[in-house]
Amino acid sequence: MLPGSSPPEFERLADWLRAKGGFVGSIRLEGEGPERGIVATAPVHHGELLLQVPLAACIGEEVARRTRAGAAIYSSWRGPAREPFGLTAAVAELRSSGGSDWEPYFRTVPERVEGHPTALNEAERAACRGTAVGALLGDLSERHQAEWSWLSGLQDIPFALSARQWAEVRALATSRQYFLHPYEGTALVPVADLFNHARLADVDWQFNRDEAVFEVRARRDRPAGVA
Repeated sequence: MLPGSSPPEFERLADWLRAKGGFVGSIRLEGEGPERGIVATAPVHHGELLLQVPLAACIGEEVARRTRAGAAIYSSWRGPAREPFGLTAAVAELRSSGGSDWEPYFRTVPERVEGHPTALNEAERAACRGTAVGALLGDLSERHQAEWSWLSGLQDIPFALSARQWAEVRALATSRQYFLHPYEGTALVPVADLFNHARLADVDWQFNRDEAVFEVRARRDRPAGVA
């Protein structure tokens, strides 16, 4: 990769998004692992549009209902957290479909969320017992186990995950969701989830219902090369 350039997978994602009617402004992807994030390729000004993602390019309820697993969950699941459950199942199904239309997006999505309680090994989990993290992990594990058991009982679901793998996908999908609107609910928003959340104060985002697009704008003037 040339200095000052984005990884090829980001360029493919940007082209994919533009082909769907989106807009990718003066930004690129830079860094590795937890330090990976979006930086400006040119000076940006307060209020400048950096990203525009059409609703059709987001993985929300409409897309989830078109998958086998998502359709089953939205129509039949009577437990808690139906929306994040349905979106996670849709992510698992779409990501398992090699050559799907969503492949450019999933190439920029990691396999798991580092640092999330569900990523702890057994020794780390044992060390958390009796703590607030341990209680949270217990609640999450119970919920994820119930979801996995219910999914495992369905027929014709085109992916197979262990209980641990399901928990990892669940954490990954949940950590990348944005709340759009009470009618549209939450969704995974390509490119927007690559902004470094630690520096998210430098941008404002909103879902524009009139145009059915997710928008990210600069909150303040920033020089090139700064997130």
